[in-house]
Amino acid sequence: IPGFINGFLVAKLRVPPFIATFGMYGIAYGFAEIICNNVPVHKLPTSLGSLGHGYLFYWLPGKILSFLGKPENLSREELKHLVSIIPNVTVIAFIFIGIFAFILAKTKFGQHTYAIGGNINAAERAGVNVKIHLIKVYMISSFFASLAGVMYVLQFITGRAPAGSARLLDAVVAVIIGGASLSGGKGTIMGTVIGALIIGVLEIGLVNLSIPTYNLHIAVGCILIFAVLVDQFSPELMHKEEEIR
Repeated sequence: IPGFINGFLVAKLRVPPFIATFGMYGIAYGFAEIICNNVPVHKLPTSLGSLGHGYLFYWLPGKILSFLGKPENLSREELKHLVSIIPNVTVIAFIFIGIFAFILAKTKFGQHTYAIGGNINAAERAGVNVKIHLIKVYMISSFFASLAGVMYVLQFITGRAPAGSARLLDAVVAVIIGGASLSGGKGTIMGTVIGALIIGVLEIGLVNLSIPTYNLHIAVGCILIFAVLVDQFSPELMHKEEEIR
């Protein structure tokens, strides 16, 4: 529903995308606080914990290979040697990544998405129903936002309205590092995944070096500004290079 409303505001009423999405963020955040009564929700089914903290495979060298379930009745010594392989949340994430990466790269829907991002007027002249397509794109974006919320609950077994607020800047930087252009028409889902992994590695590195976490925000902000500058000036540099040739 939030995605449909955002898409309608942008496509039909021509509200600037930043204003529409930022306004909807405030509305959704407010409703989440009302639903949660402004407190974290902790009384959640324990089955969520087993799914969120579970692994696809469990391997006890020389004895057991278990699929989708941790072996039971193991001794303490066996638990020490139990190898957990591929977290469930990673499997869920990559299933959706694979599906939508294929849709974006190999289907007409993906072609229309790139066309609208590159030149919305040209896409409209080519026969793309731009308004309906934009609404669909915003609905898909809303779906992924809700999926991220579900993944958070699976991992932490708690629900918090402001849970994703600290990751807003990280999400933008991951997309830009992954090769997406702010002017539109460029970018891939796998590129965004790589961008997110870079930020994750940077965060883990700072923690392992016992560097305060606020330095991560400084680093991410600097990366964002640098990436935007590269995106802004690279077309001009390429154009000048062509003129020289």
